[in-house]
Amino acid sequence: MTKTPCPITGDPAQIRARTADYTEFDCSRCGVFRISDAAMALAGDNPETLAEALAVARSAAGEGETPIIDNVVSG
Repeated sequence: MTKTPCPITGDPAQIRARTADYTEFDCSRCGVFRISDAAMALAGDNPETLAEALAVARSAAGEGETPIIDNVVSG
């Protein structure tokens, strides 16, 4: 696993998996979540947008499922 700053908190996080479509992070504050490359690009340098998207993804994820941020509202 690779260490990197969490795109939401900036805290140290681990990249658990990376595919052509998403990156899976494990952050001590956010927990485990996936974010699509498209959502990351749309959010730009706006961690508040990603935090809101993670809250939505958590509520949409079923029990035991990893939340997936695949869309954000920018601006």
